[in-house]
Amino acid sequence: MNNNEYKILLVDDEEDILEFLSYNLKKEGYNVFTANNGKEAVAVAKKENPHLIILDVMMPRLSGYDVAKKLRMQYSLTELPILMLTAKNQLIDRVTSFEVGANDYLAKPCDKEELLARVRTLINLSRLTRELTAINEELEQKVFERTNELEMMNMNLLIVNEELKKVEQSRTMLLSSLSHELGTPITLIQNYIQAVQE
Repeated sequence: MNNNEYKILLVDDEEDILEFLSYNLKKEGYNVFTANNGKEAVAVAKKENPHLIILDVMMPRLSGYDVAKKLRMQYSLTELPILMLTAKNQLIDRVTSFEVGANDYLAKPCDKEELLARVRTLINLSRLTRELTAINEELEQKVFERTNELEMMNMNLLIVNEELKKVEQSRTMLLSSLSHELGTPITLIQNYIQAVQE
């Protein structure tokens, strides 16, 4: 797995946390983007289409919970995984994180190895979802193309059927005309023979 294919958006209003996360993720080869607040996070997510967002809960103006809610209006849990990262480590904070659409939750300060393990898991989820989506789109395209081919074949068969009907009508008319044309001289000859006999 080549990590530089994967984009991670880090969102935190604390610069030292962003630097710590960014350093460790870049060291693993990930393509890292940062945002200092919730509003910026939503804009960067829309522009960069990341594979994962690591999102701080406590931010001014737009909290991590609000950002997660906004993102879930556009992306499913599997399309864009969200890892909530916060100093708040109460049960209610974890429950709220999951209720607003987070895939995982990690308390600050976090262990680097645990962070990287969770990132790998969520990146894998995102990668598999994107691969399945691409396969599904490819299959839908093939079904669409095959349906069009069958419709064209059906239209061609209808055209050929109409042509055959016209040919059959022409043949019937020709045979009718021939039998009439052939029948007329024979009738004349029969009438002539009958008249002679009489």
